[in-house]
Amino acid sequence: TARTSRLAPPLAPLLRAIDACPDAIAWAEGRTIGAAAWEACTRPDWMVWLALVLGQRGTPLWRGALLVCADVVRQKMAVLDGVAMDAATRGHVTTACRGAIAAVEAVAALGPDATTAQWDRESEMARGARNAAEAASNVVWAASAAGAAAARERCATVRHRVPWGLIGPVALARAKKETP
Repeated sequence: TARTSRLAPPLAPLLRAIDACPDAIAWAEGRTIGAAAWEACTRPDWMVWLALVLGQRGTPLWRGALLVCADVVRQKMAVLDGVAMDAATRGHVTTACRGAIAAVEAVAALGPDATTAQWDRESEMARGARNAAEAASNVVWAASAAGAAAARERCATVRHRVPWGLIGPVALARAKKETP
């Protein structure tokens, strides 16, 4: 189960070792590293963070986590029509979201053989676009009443791009390395 297992290591010590937020660590207490905990998580931001921290640049796990970010921005763009805002704000939000998607997808497309300069340039673009999209998405989030439903949809998106079979072995290996 998500709560107990003799074979899987506990989740909370791994999260402490990689400097997860206190809320994530509290949620993980009593849970083990496994598919059940991955399925039980209702915080897509924690899931993406974990995949980005555990994944090494250029690996399928890392690319999957980045592509989740682009998917989430697309989901937020899909609700724009139902959100009341003036035309200028809508234009800024749409532009920021499209820029974020393009930048994140450019970084995700880089392979492990990319040069450091390519990584740095693409990562800086993605950071700037991500920040703009986050600010824009706050407008959408504040104006929409679909908080819990949106979180469930984003968790499903994370699990699609980063299935347990992809993150699980990495999490277990890292736990073995990081925790006594």
